Amino acid sequence: EDFYKQKIVYPDIMRMPSKIELLDDYPFIYLDDNKFYIEATNFMITGENIDFIYSFLVSEVGFYTFSKFYTGPQFDATGFRYKKAYLEEAFVPLIKSETINPINELKKFQSDKVLFGLTNNQIWFDLIGLNDEEISHIINYKKELLEHSR
Repeated sequence: EDFYKQKIVYPDIMRMPSKIELLDDYPFIYLDDNKFYIEATNFMITGENIDFIYSFLVSEVGFYTFSKFYTGPQFDATGFRYKKAYLEEAFVPLIKSETINPINELKKFQSDKVLFGLTNNQIWFDLIGLNDEEISHIINYKKELLEHSR
C-alpha cells in the first residue's frame, strides 16, 4: 500500500554525472505523486513531510551533508551508496512550521528551479543561516569532487 502514497524514490547506488553542466540535477532523487511501483535496486521513503525531506535531499546542502556524514563507503569521488539505513540516519534540519509552506511548493521543481525568485538552494541556505563563504564551499563541492575524479 505504500506504493500508493506520495514517496521519494532513489537508487541504491548513484554516480555523479561526468559533465559539470549536468551536476544541477544530481542527486537523482524523484518525488512521486503518481503511485509508481519501484523495483530491484530502487528504494522509497514515505511518511510525513515528504515534500520537505525531498527538497532538502535534492538541495546542495542536503547532498553535501549526506555525502560527508551519512553515505557510508564511497566507491570513489563520484560514486555514492544511498542505502536505506544511511538515509534513515541522515540529518534533515527541523524548521519552524511557518517556514515550511514555501518548501512544500518546491515539490514541483528540481533542485535548482526558481520559485518566487528563489531557488531551493537559496531557501535552504537562508533557513540554515549559512554565510557567503559556507555557501560558496557547498556550491563548489560537487564540482571539486568531479575534478578530483579525473
